[in-house]
Amino acid sequence: MLESEGVIPTATEVTIIIAEPIVETNRDKCKISFCAAVCSVGLFMVAWLMFVFWNQRPH
Repeated sequence: MLESEGVIPTATEVTIIIAEPIVETNRDKCKISFCAAVCSVGLFMVAWLMFVFWNQRPH
């Protein structure tokens, strides 16, 4: 379906396609692990951005 239109699926779409059946089988465990992964990635990105901006500021 996607190949005929020449559309490359984004990482989010691929993740949803892969994760959907797993989430259906054990929803609670995947919800917890997914939230933990999103929170850890978000915290890492915030910390990295703060580090970059702090180093770019003139002291």
